[in-house]
Amino acid sequence: NLAVSSGTLTLGTTTTLAANTITLGAAQSQGTINVAAGTVSPVLTLRAANGTSPVTNMTIGTSLTGYGQNTTSRVDLTGGTGASTLDAVVTNLVIGQSTRTTNFSGGINTSGGLLMQSGTLTATTITLGQTLNNPTFGASGQVISGSLSVSGGTVNVGTLYLADQNWTGGTVNGIFRLDGGGALNAGTIASGTGAGTGAAVRTFQWNNGTIANRDASTDLSIGSGLAFALASTGTHRFSIGAGRSGSVASVLAGAGGTLEKAGAGTLTLSANNTYTGATTVSAGSLLVNGNQSAAVGAVTVDLGATLGGSGTIGGATTVNGILSPGNSPGVLTLAELALGPTSTTLMEIAGTARGGEYDGLTITQPDGLDYGGTLSLSLTTTFADDTTFDLFAFSGLMTGSFSNVTAMGSYGSLTFTNDGLGVWSSGPTTVTGQTMTFSQSTGNLVIVPEPAGFVLAAVGAGIVFWARRRR
Repeated sequence: NLAVSSGTLTLGTTTTLAANTITLGAAQSQGTINVAAGTVSPVLTLRAANGTSPVTNMTIGTSLTGYGQNTTSRVDLTGGTGASTLDAVVTNLVIGQSTRTTNFSGGINTSGGLLMQSGTLTATTITLGQTLNNPTFGASGQVISGSLSVSGGTVNVGTLYLADQNWTGGTVNGIFRLDGGGALNAGTIASGTGAGTGAAVRTFQWNNGTIANRDASTDLSIGSGLAFALASTGTHRFSIGAGRSGSVASVLAGAGGTLEKAGAGTLTLSANNTYTGATTVSAGSLLVNGNQSAAVGAVTVDLGATLGGSGTIGGATTVNGILSPGNSPGVLTLAELALGPTSTTLMEIAGTARGGEYDGLTITQPDGLDYGGTLSLSLTTTFADDTTFDLFAFSGLMTGSFSNVTAMGSYGSLTFTNDGLGVWSSGPTTVTGQTMTFSQSTGNLVIVPEPAGFVLAAVGAGIVFWARRRR
């Protein structure tokens, strides 16, 4: 085991620490690992005692029973000349922890921090800020803080916990900071599982960088209760790989920068997000299921990417890729919508209840709808004459025009013709003889009774057949 209870361990150019358990700053001490000034591109490697397996337990900053003074510890790899590299494999990493069991009345602060510039930190579990046991408190507050700052390199983690509070008093702070060159690849990002009633502050300071699913076989899940703060500049990228999904239940807030959905997989935002920066869907699918009316930044969907969901989008939205409202089916509400010439709007129609059985788009700003591209309808059953589907709900005047309207499914494959005034009509279907019309000025699709000529032709054919049978 390796313990740095006090003082400083200064790293050289290449340093390997091999121990099954690594503890920094145990009890009223300030154990620190840092880089010697002037060291060129230092490398720190962390492994178990055998030199290859993961470190079983690593704790940075811990306050133990029987001590009543502050503890401050950190691993700071930001010094030296050129970026330092971390090569660490750990099963359980805890940063900022108190395990007190005895009663106390003084204000006891414990903090731990890890600052990395490049390389890789791989862990099964990382906990930022943790209290264990439940001592009795006096009047003074106790603050336990754990922080992980990633300005470069990659953190690969199964589960990242912020602020695991098990006390009835005191405050636990869990802070993750992600900057431009950094990446966080995770399975789960969540609040600590402790049931304590003391205060817990869970901060995700997202200045720049990428959050992704951990690997090709793992989805990403971000739970509720985390305070995501997006910086006013930079790109905040969610990258979800092909065949994988990501879900975010915490509120994304802040002045914005750009939020980007990258990767071929699907990301779902379910919280009532308030960030005010732009949103770009550059690949894969973004489903907005929360009320993002306060997220007023512009939204752009690139060619080949998809926007969907049953929530509300507060910013002006431009679609050059695919717009597929709902979650099969549903209604997506947008402040303004511009459908580019390369866009395809997919509408699923399986019944007569808007949102529950067929897709819809609601535009809240007057004169906020600009048609373009292709409207593609997918019908899974047939309907009675004069059934009307309110596909586009809007007020004021619309602009633009679809270049193509098609339908497929229960009525066969249909191509519509524009009368030049924005009314698209199909020919009689081979299934029911009905026709369909879509009016751009109303946004409605209507099932039209079969034309009289079609009925007469059918009757005539029946008479000829009967006459032949009589001969």
